[in-house]
Amino acid sequence: MVPIKEMTDVLKVIKETAYLKPKQWVRLKRGIFKDDLAQVRPVLASQCCLLETQSFTLLCICNIDFKNMTI
Repeated sequence: MVPIKEMTDVLKVIKETAYLKPKQWVRLKRGIFKDDLAQVRPVLASQCCLLETQSFTLLCICNIDFKNMTI
């Protein structure tokens, strides 16, 4: 058998990091707002309790399902 240190890398996983910018449009992937659009809004330093991390709020534009609406 070949030692593990001498084996070649067949699969190398690289984690993608998403960088958010103010006024950037994003699409939500999870939760009740899945597949909806949102705009990134920055949180002011006076409103943020953790100054070490960068915090954002999202302005959601929700999709309305007209198929299931009753009049």
